[in-house]
Amino acid sequence: MGSDAISSTVMDPTSTLYTFETIESTTSIAAMVQQISETHTQEIALVSIALYFENGEKDSSYPLAQDHASTVYLLNNLRPLVRKTDAVFLLTDSRYVSEVPNASRCLHTTPTLYFLLFGTNIEV
Repeated sequence: MGSDAISSTVMDPTSTLYTFETIESTTSIAAMVQQISETHTQEIALVSIALYFENGEKDSSYPLAQDHASTVYLLNNLRPLVRKTDAVFLLTDSRYVSEVPNASRCLHTTPTLYFLLFGTNIEV
C-alpha cells in the first residue's frame, strides 16, 4: 500500500483489523496517489468528507476536544464499510472560510476524512 512513503504519519487503530492515519496535510495523500499511479495500473477513487461542527462557546477548548471525539467515533464506524486494503486518512486541521450575510468572513478549522479506494471504477 506504500506505507514507506508516509512513514511519518501516526497510525490510529480503529479496531484490530481496520486502521486510519491521522495526518496534518494532504501531502501524504498526494504522495500515496503518485506512488500508486507510478507502480500500478489500477484505478483509484478519492472520497472526502468534511465535517462542520457548530460550537456555542468559541473560546473554550472543550468543544474542540468534543469535535475530535465525535470525528473519531464517526470514522471508527465508517472505516469497516470500506475494504481493509483501502487507505483512510483523518486530516485534523483543514481550514475553510465562511461568509455570513451582513457579517465578516470567519476562518474555521474542520476535520476532513479521506478514503482512497483502490481498484474502483464508476460502473454501477
